[in-house]
Amino acid sequence: MKNILLIAIVIQLLMNSCINYQYMKQGFVSDENFYVEIPFTYEKGFIFIPVQIQGKSYNFLLDTGAELTLIDQAIVSELSLKTLKKGVLSNAKSSSKGNERVEIDKIDIGGIEFHSPVSFIWDISKFAKYIRCEKIDGIIGNNLMRKANWQIDYQNLVIRITDNIEKMSVSNDAKRVKMNAGDVGNVYLELDIDGKKIPFTFDTGFNGFAQTGHKALIKKAAFTKVGLKGVNFLGSREGETHFLKLQNFKINDYSFPSPSYLLIKPNNSSVLGNEFYKNYTITIDWSNDYLIFDKNKDSALNEPVVYEVSLFTDYEKGIIIISSIQEGSSLIDKIKPQLRVLKINNVDLVELERKGGICTFWSKEWKNIKTSEILNITIEQDGIQQEIEVKKIKN
Repeated sequence: MKNILLIAIVIQLLMNSCINYQYMKQGFVSDENFYVEIPFTYEKGFIFIPVQIQGKSYNFLLDTGAELTLIDQAIVSELSLKTLKKGVLSNAKSSSKGNERVEIDKIDIGGIEFHSPVSFIWDISKFAKYIRCEKIDGIIGNNLMRKANWQIDYQNLVIRITDNIEKMSVSNDAKRVKMNAGDVGNVYLELDIDGKKIPFTFDTGFNGFAQTGHKALIKKAAFTKVGLKGVNFLGSREGETHFLKLQNFKINDYSFPSPSYLLIKPNNSSVLGNEFYKNYTITIDWSNDYLIFDKNKDSALNEPVVYEVSLFTDYEKGIIIISSIQEGSSLIDKIKPQLRVLKINNVDLVELERKGGICTFWSKEWKNIKTSEILNITIEQDGIQQEIEVKKIKN
C-alpha cells in the first residue's frame, strides 16, 4: 500500500429498466479462434492499454469495476458516434444524471475488433488529474471485456485476450474462484474477513488493496486518518479512513495471505483492487464463470509502508499536498489537509515541479524516501514555510 491517496473508479448503471441491460449486453467480436498478447503500462496502481477507434490511437484505463465503457468528452469531436438514450452514472453512493450514451462502431484492442460497444461520454479529467500526467482518453469497462476471456499478467506487464480459454496458460496450483457473474454488470467476490462475509467488487479501477464502507469493522481498526479519503468519477472526497490490519482473508474458502490494511470508509462501496491482484496472474474466464488466481513467482507480500501523514498529487496543478493526517498524531493540531508540500527530506519538490519531474516522483524519488523511518517535510501554511517531522506508523 502506497502512502498516497487511493482512487476507486467503480462505475455502475442504475438498473431501473431493461434498456440498461440491453446496452450492457450489446456488442460482439467477429473474429474466431483468436489469441493476442498486448503490453500494458502499470502506473500508480492502474492498468493502461493502447486502443484504436476509427483509425486513431488512444490510451484507455482497464477497469473491471466499470459496468460500461467510458470515453472522454475531449475526443468525441474526433469520432463518428451513434447517440443513444441518456443514463445515470453511479458508484452506489454517488450518482450523476443525464449522461449521454453512445454506440461506437468498433474498438480495436491488439487487432481484435470489439463491435458496437455502448459507452458513456464523460469528462474524465475530473479524476484523471489525480492519477497521472498523461491524458486518459477512456475507460474499458466490463461490458466490453465480457466479449472475450482475458488474462492480466502483472509480472510481465502483458494482457492476453482469447475466445478459447484453453489457450491460456494456468498452473495446477492456481486458485479458481466462482464468479457468479451473470450476463452483465460487476463481479462480486465474497471475502471472509474475521468471520464477516462481505461482497467486494472485482475492481482493476482501484489502485489500492481493499476498501469497504462497513462501519461494524471500525471498532477493530488500528488507527484512523482524517482529510481527503479518496477519488471517484465525480472528483475528490473528504472524510475519515479507518485502517484495519489484515494478515489473510478468504474468497470462497480459498485463503489468501495479505499483509496489508483494509481501508474502512463509511458510506463507500467495497472493492478489491490492484495492490492485491498484482501478486497474481489473473485469468477472467467468462466462458466458464471463473476468476483464476495464479501466484507470481517473484511476488513479494511486504508489510505496507504508512506514515502518519498521507500525500496526494494534483497533476493538473503539478503539486503535492497533504491529503490526510492520523488521529492522535502530534501533528493534528499543527497542520491541516490540502497544505502544499515544498520539500521531503532532500528532495526539493518546487524544483522538481519546475523541471516537470512530479510526473515520475512516485516511481523514482519515493522509492528511496519511503525507506526512512522519519520524513522531514517542509510545507507552506498561510504563506509561511514550516518544517515538520512525519513518523512511519509501526505495523
